[in-house]
Amino acid sequence: MMHNKSILTLALTAALTACGSSSDNTNSKMSAPALTEKMNLVTTTVKADGNICNYDAGRILSTEHFTIGVMDSGVTDDKFQAAAKVAEVAFNDLLIALDLDATTDLDITTEAPWTICVDSLAALNGSGDENSLDFSPTDDSNANYRLAKHELVHTIQMEVGDVNSGGYPERWFNEGLAHRLGSPASTFTSSQLVGFVETRSGNYDETEAIWSDPHNDAYSTIIGYLTDGLGLSNKDLLNVYINASNSSFETALNEALSSKSVTLYDLHNDNFIINTIAGGWLENFQAKGELTTNKFIIDAAINNRVDYLSGSPSLHFDYDDSSYEARLETVKDGTYKLYVMDDTKTVYGPMSVTIKDHAMGGIDLYDIAKCTDTFCSAD
Repeated sequence: MMHNKSILTLALTAALTACGSSSDNTNSKMSAPALTEKMNLVTTTVKADGNICNYDAGRILSTEHFTIGVMDSGVTDDKFQAAAKVAEVAFNDLLIALDLDATTDLDITTEAPWTICVDSLAALNGSGDENSLDFSPTDDSNANYRLAKHELVHTIQMEVGDVNSGGYPERWFNEGLAHRLGSPASTFTSSQLVGFVETRSGNYDETEAIWSDPHNDAYSTIIGYLTDGLGLSNKDLLNVYINASNSSFETALNEALSSKSVTLYDLHNDNFIINTIAGGWLENFQAKGELTTNKFIIDAAINNRVDYLSGSPSLHFDYDDSSYEARLETVKDGTYKLYVMDDTKTVYGPMSVTIKDHAMGGIDLYDIAKCTDTFCSAD
């Protein structure tokens, strides 16, 4: 599931008026045009009612890879169709990202599809399990896509690995890979990662170290270090599940990292995370610029709804040196809207910012106007 989002990032995910909306029976109120186009290409077939989701004689749809059922009577036909289509799109994108074949690698066939169960709670949460996914979509197809993608990563992890073995990967690795593939813009800057390590609390199991904290953005940042920093592929990380089934997570991950001079022990070590990952790779990898403001900003986010694959990145402000940090590597070049919130919970913006080559220069918030657009009036 998704955790620990900034207030503005959540709002940009779920409350803004659509940049593009569906005109077919997917009936999504908020969907990027590219996602709508992909959803329109998905074929769904109505099957005879049945009980595949612990619900009496519920409706059933099928797609190329899934049989989809309802978990309650409140799922409308439009939302049912939209959920089936967005899950199929997310899964097809994952097959490409992870270099997988549905039949040979995941044992999915026409006779043996995976099962998806949809409810009407609109809670934007889900649960990936072996060969199945429980899914609570909203009217926002962008957010539904990223949720389905996240949870389907868990389903894939369980299919290629052995969840019952003692070698199954640690939680931070499982959630980090799912979160990075599902919501790549939701991650930490250097200062945020250092702050996370320095201010964490509680007792830690020695095999989990700091990763006992339930913070997917932190997990995703470390996975990003393994891929963007060290050059491992998504397939390399997925192969850890296969290899760990016959050994241990530590052995399998260390084997994948054997040419990188990094081990699981390092990834559990506070000093390594602070100095090498946050202070080294991430400090140079992220965007940074000057900040000019007469307000105390507690939250800031870029509206990136057009790119459904990524999501809306947040900014982190440092008032000691009048600067900001941001993770913009997933954002395509272009002009976007920036919203900020001060310590009185007043929202300002939008202000246009131009991103080029994963950077956007200085930000002057001194005269930014109070927000009056749809975003600020949305409940």
